[in-house]
Amino acid sequence: MNTVKRVSVLLAILALSPVAWGQIATNEPPSTNEAPLSLAVDLVDGSRLVGVPDIASIPVQTVYAKMDLPLKQVQTMKWEPDREMAVFEIRNGDRIKGAMILKTLELRTVFGKVSVAIEDIKGLSVLLAGGALPHALEKGLVLHYAFDRDEGNIVTDLSGKANNGIVHGAKWIPLAKGGACSFEGRSYIETPHNPSLNITRRITISAWILLRTIPPYACWPAVVEKRSGQPGSGYALLQCSESSAVKLESAGIGSVNTKNPLPLNTWVHVAGTYDGDKMQLYVNGALDSTTANTSGSIIECATSVFIGRRSYEPVFFNGVLDEIMIFNRGLSAGEVKQIYDAHKRWEQAPEKEDR
Repeated sequence: MNTVKRVSVLLAILALSPVAWGQIATNEPPSTNEAPLSLAVDLVDGSRLVGVPDIASIPVQTVYAKMDLPLKQVQTMKWEPDREMAVFEIRNGDRIKGAMILKTLELRTVFGKVSVAIEDIKGLSVLLAGGALPHALEKGLVLHYAFDRDEGNIVTDLSGKANNGIVHGAKWIPLAKGGACSFEGRSYIETPHNPSLNITRRITISAWILLRTIPPYACWPAVVEKRSGQPGSGYALLQCSESSAVKLESAGIGSVNTKNPLPLNTWVHVAGTYDGDKMQLYVNGALDSTTANTSGSIIECATSVFIGRRSYEPVFFNGVLDEIMIFNRGLSAGEVKQIYDAHKRWEQAPEKEDR
């Protein structure tokens, strides 16, 4: 769709749906009934600020019309080289170019309220609250645990595939945005076998991981695993023995490890992908390691998916997990970066919960 058509469609929606859009496209703070979104603002001096904006939309003058862009529809904003026009990447894949009709941006940060002049901004990213995922990335998503609320002994799958999990001792903990799931002792989550989880060709496993400890010799705790005892069956994202490194593995295809151990007690985003040709691991949105010339199919197995423990032996994960996703396709580098940007961690490591 070209720019003229995109703008025309957007204006038509604004004109035909004044109530629905009017509630969003205003310079009013977001409704307190919704978890507030945040902005990550990169400044021209190399600094970065993260905070909750006091506006819900950005007024923009394009060559066609003046419009308000709802922040929750925006993914990123970057300036053109002349800094007269800004380019907005919209979550549905559209792109809008225009001049921002805004002199300052007010943010509520951990330092208090901060006012940033527009000319001091290099670019910005909109960080959606909780488990919201850009619509274009939902293709092939077969499991998504966002842990945004305490559901007791279940966890709801947001992929639409009804792969809900059964919680065995793991504890929900609140975070600055949404929540996460803490694993300690013999706690884990079990997701019953479902054909949608029997992935045989291409796969991506993505999770935010906070490791507490380094496992002993010959212990490989699972972040996510679906395997039987049969060599080569299923798939797994594991913490390495005697290390805080992480590996993606399917014994029938191969494996790939992170180049360096992950820091303990620190949130790190890890995504492992297999596209039928190579296995790759991404750390915090950037490619970390690759195993090339891997090929073959993942052997099916009818076991459950286990989160926080091995499928066929009592080895347990010690740490905190959030935003766990499984796709039946190998995501591109750009798509992994989008997932990382959508759920960036800004809070400190969670305190150890009460026993």
